[in-house]
Amino acid sequence: MASYVVSNLVVLVLVALAVWAVQRMLASDLSRAQLFELLRRRPAAFAVLGIYTAIALADSVAWTGGGGGRERDAIVAHEPRSVIDRIFEGTREKSYSAPLATKEFYRDAPLAHPRTHVLGTDILGRDVLFVTLKGARVALLIGGLTSLIAIPLALFFGVLAGYVGRWVDDAIFFVMTVLASIPSILLLVALILVLSRGTLSVCVALGVTSWVGFCRLARGETLKLRELDYVAAARTLGVSEAKIVFRHIVPNLMHLVVITFV
Repeated sequence: MASYVVSNLVVLVLVALAVWAVQRMLASDLSRAQLFELLRRRPAAFAVLGIYTAIALADSVAWTGGGGGRERDAIVAHEPRSVIDRIFEGTREKSYSAPLATKEFYRDAPLAHPRTHVLGTDILGRDVLFVTLKGARVALLIGGLTSLIAIPLALFFGVLAGYVGRWVDDAIFFVMTVLASIPSILLLVALILVLSRGTLSVCVALGVTSWVGFCRLARGETLKLRELDYVAAARTLGVSEAKIVFRHIVPNLMHLVVITFV
């Protein structure tokens, strides 16, 4: 139950951040024009992404109470259930059935809910549409959390190696080379065994094993940016190295961050 409380809080925070980001974008004329231009050029992509995200959020919000019943798939009333669980509650059949069928595939028995399974049911009698919608949350969780782990890690080490150079660059490049030489699937399995099984462990393992490629890209871009005229001018004017990195290097890497995250 504690996991669902955390999940509800995370959803609330994400929605609040999304509303805040949209308000900030609408407050700026340039950002507002860019947002409307994106919506005009890619309306279908934003619609699909919005539906996908809404399904994932609906499967993340859960509470107790209600439900139950005498069917095989009835969930105990005191257990937390998400919005998707409640919509498809009581739709489980005995075995496989075709889309919108009236009878089961095995024994030709009538379905408890004929013509209601748009994509049919699987061999365990679960509604295929329900199983499909349940996968949206896991997919976004693994993809998003893995990116939030891998991208900052790669950006930090890539900028550090490219800007500082010398032995720091050699040490980081050596670590990247070692990780790149190990088969990713073996390293991933080893990390999951060490961290124990679970969605969070998979995300951490994927993040640790997938930062090398973007780190190499960030390092190469930083090597180019540190030699540009405006960086040399800032260094001549006495600007500290940390301010140069945060004002001139990192902002010019954001297009790579956006592409990699997407």
